[in-house]
Amino acid sequence: MLIPLRDSTFRLKTPYITYLLIAINFVVYFYQLTIPRPEYREWFYTAGVVPSYIFHGGITPSILPFITSLFVHGGFLHIAGNMLYLWIF
Repeated sequence: MLIPLRDSTFRLKTPYITYLLIAINFVVYFYQLTIPRPEYREWFYTAGVVPSYIFHGGITPSILPFITSLFVHGGFLHIAGNMLYLWIF
Protein backbone atom coordinates (compact mmCIF):
# COMPACT_ATOMS: atom_id res chain seq x y z
CA MET A 1 0.00 0.00 0.00
CA LEU A 2 1.38 3.37 -0.99
CA ILE A 3 0.70 6.56 0.89
CA PRO A 4 0.95 9.62 -1.35
CA LEU A 5 3.10 12.49 -0.13
CA ARG A 6 2.38 15.05 -2.85
CA ASP A 7 0.28 15.80 -5.86
CA SER A 8 1.60 16.44 -9.37
CA THR A 9 -0.58 19.54 -9.87
CA PHE A 10 1.38 22.73 -10.46
CA ARG A 11 0.36 25.49 -8.03
CA LEU A 12 0.49 29.15 -8.94
CA LYS A 13 -0.13 30.42 -5.41
CA THR A 14 0.80 29.30 -1.91
CA PRO A 15 -2.17 27.54 -0.23
CA TYR A 16 -2.32 29.69 2.92
CA ILE A 17 -5.90 28.65 3.75
CA THR A 18 -4.88 24.99 3.69
CA TYR A 19 -1.96 25.73 6.01
CA LEU A 20 -4.31 27.63 8.33
CA LEU A 21 -6.86 24.79 8.41
CA ILE A 22 -4.16 22.23 9.19
CA ALA A 23 -2.78 24.42 12.00
CA ILE A 24 -6.24 25.03 13.50
CA ASN A 25 -7.02 21.31 13.42
CA PHE A 26 -3.82 20.43 15.29
CA VAL A 27 -4.32 23.23 17.83
CA VAL A 28 -7.87 22.06 18.57
CA TYR A 29 -6.74 18.42 18.78
CA PHE A 30 -3.91 19.14 21.20
CA TYR A 31 -6.17 21.44 23.23
CA GLN A 32 -8.65 18.57 23.47
CA LEU A 33 -5.89 16.34 24.85
CA THR A 34 -4.98 18.84 27.58
CA ILE A 35 -8.47 19.32 29.05
CA PRO A 36 -8.21 17.95 32.59
CA ARG A 37 -11.88 17.27 33.46
CA PRO A 38 -13.72 14.48 31.60
CA GLU A 39 -17.06 16.32 31.65
CA TYR A 40 -15.51 19.22 29.72
CA ARG A 41 -13.80 16.82 27.34
CA GLU A 42 -17.16 15.17 26.68
CA TRP A 43 -18.28 18.19 24.62
CA PHE A 44 -15.73 17.30 21.94
CA TYR A 45 -17.31 13.88 21.51
CA THR A 46 -20.72 15.45 20.90
CA ALA A 47 -19.38 18.22 18.62
CA GLY A 48 -19.27 15.91 15.61
CA VAL A 49 -22.18 15.25 13.28
CA VAL A 50 -24.63 12.99 15.13
CA PRO A 51 -27.89 12.69 13.14
CA SER A 52 -30.14 12.58 16.22
CA TYR A 53 -28.54 15.79 17.54
CA ILE A 54 -28.88 17.68 14.24
CA PHE A 55 -32.69 17.53 14.12
CA HIS A 56 -33.29 17.85 17.87
CA GLY A 57 -35.20 21.14 17.42
CA GLY A 58 -37.62 19.92 14.76
CA ILE A 59 -37.33 19.86 10.99
CA THR A 60 -34.81 22.73 10.81
CA PRO A 61 -31.32 21.26 11.24
CA SER A 62 -28.69 22.79 13.47
CA ILE A 63 -25.74 24.11 11.45
CA LEU A 64 -23.18 24.13 14.30
CA PRO A 65 -22.26 20.40 14.15
CA PHE A 66 -21.32 20.75 10.48
CA ILE A 67 -18.75 23.40 11.45
CA THR A 68 -17.43 21.88 14.67
CA SER A 69 -17.07 18.40 13.12
CA LEU A 70 -14.35 19.77 10.84
CA PHE A 71 -12.07 20.22 13.85
CA VAL A 72 -12.90 17.15 16.00
CA HIS A 73 -10.83 13.98 15.55
CA GLY A 74 -10.91 10.64 17.32
CA GLY A 75 -7.20 10.00 17.69
CA PHE A 76 -3.75 10.87 16.42
CA LEU A 77 -3.90 8.54 13.40
CA HIS A 78 -7.30 9.97 12.49
CA ILE A 79 -6.07 13.58 12.47
CA ALA A 80 -2.76 12.63 10.83
CA GLY A 81 -4.54 10.85 7.97
CA ASN A 82 -7.07 13.64 7.49
CA MET A 83 -4.41 16.36 7.50
CA LEU A 84 -2.18 14.37 5.14
CA TYR A 85 -4.95 14.18 2.56
CA LEU A 86 -5.93 17.81 3.12
CA TRP A 87 -2.28 18.71 2.45
CA ILE A 88 -2.13 16.60 -0.71
CA PHE A 89 -5.43 17.44 -2.32
